Amino acid sequence: MDKQKFRTGLIIILSAFFLVFLLKSFSPLGLKAIYSFKYPGSGFIKNVLNLNTVLDLGEIKDQEIRYLELDNNKATFSLVIPPSPRPVSKAKISVDFKTDKEAKIDINNDLSDETKVVTFFEPTIQGLLWDSVTEDKLTLYQKNKKYIDIDSFLNDPDITSSDGKGVGLYNYKIKPVIKNSDLSNGFFETNSKLRGGHTLYTYVSNNKLEINISKIDLNQYQGSDTVDIVGSYNDEDTFRETIEDDGIDDNSNRKTQTQEKFIEKILENGIYKILIDAGIDSVITDIKINQKLVVFDRLFLVDNPVIYPIADDYKINTIYTDSGKLSFILGHESQKQNVKINNNVFEIDQENKSVNINQNSIAGYKTLSELNVIESQINDIEIHSESVLALGKENFFKPYLTSATVISPSTDINSLDYIIGKYKRATEKDGWYHQDLEIPISPDFPEDNKLDFSIYTNDKSASRKSNWLKLKNLKITLE
Repeated sequence: MDKQKFRTGLIIILSAFFLVFLLKSFSPLGLKAIYSFKYPGSGFIKNVLNLNTVLDLGEIKDQEIRYLELDNNKATFSLVIPPSPRPVSKAKISVDFKTDKEAKIDINNDLSDETKVVTFFEPTIQGLLWDSVTEDKLTLYQKNKKYIDIDSFLNDPDITSSDGKGVGLYNYKIKPVIKNSDLSNGFFETNSKLRGGHTLYTYVSNNKLEINISKIDLNQYQGSDTVDIVGSYNDEDTFRETIEDDGIDDNSNRKTQTQEKFIEKILENGIYKILIDAGIDSVITDIKINQKLVVFDRLFLVDNPVIYPIADDYKINTIYTDSGKLSFILGHESQKQNVKINNNVFEIDQENKSVNINQNSIAGYKTLSELNVIESQINDIEIHSESVLALGKENFFKPYLTSATVISPSTDINSLDYIIGKYKRATEKDGWYHQDLEIPISPDFPEDNKLDFSIYTNDKSASRKSNWLKLKNLKITLE
């Protein structure tokens, strides 16, 4: 062989190996990685736990189909993210499987502080023969077809004004249509002290959100007391801010100065969820928002100078809700108390006590005068409801439907006319289901630059033999 041809061929081979190595290890073109394997083994995915290799005969005779069967525990594995000039933003997942249980896959260590979970099989919805339409990540199922697209359904006052009657939800909350008369300009301020983390909802009506949050640390426990403030719209994060620790990380009970964080954002009008992610050692002393409509999913009131020296005095807190069932949790057993609800007095003589105000929630309330009124004088108490809570009558609104049916394997589908949620029916071929999924990933990663995945069924009440999931193929693409 001519030496020149040999040298040229060798250079081509080495260059090809180098190119493959470069693309796989460093992803210079922006493609993060493709992890693809068929069971029972793969060098790409490490530390696969709780999986057992078994053999089964497929529909094609004399051909072995290998798959992995999960037990009741989660199967976990980690994927290493190679270096790249562009951050990973999503994981695309393709899976072939068999099961009759609700099955999910999630990313556990995404630094957005919320486990990212997607469902790839839901048996109740999977068996529906209803008409369906899918847009983006949402699917609408209709017993009798009425709506040509999802927006037509979500913008129909006849659906939302009834507070969800006949509507089933899966991994989704419908936002009611807000009346124009409720969107007048206004301002909200708590003037109440709230302990620990809280979630609130507000309606931005003028394309501008201004929030000022004040907090003080109790310093009763060791460790840092930072408070993260995360705003989201349509389940996508829109902003994140942090109030740092006061500089005292011991349990000395030393009182320090109040810290504040002012947030100003230009936003699309609509309903926003705001998570105030605080530990039990922090007290939110004030919240100011340049919007009128503001409600909470629960309240932990601590205007009590005996238990909390940061409280100036006892304060009568008045709360409004449309829920007919309330739950009260005492911060300390010594603070047993009476709570007034609609001029009736209820004794909270247990650390956790539920109170039924009326048989049913006020479905589709028409006026603010119909709201139930709760008065707390001693405080040091958590208040939960089946709906939402407002600190002012004029602040009350419904950020999502509270009487809609949450879909589960025991749901009576015949009682529903519509189902909407984040689940698209899996396709079926040769006795195996196939599903394509996508999980968003935040731009921040753990120091080891790995993503920790879990695959599992969600039927924890079932016996070991009946709670089964078989996986034949799995492909994960990080982009």
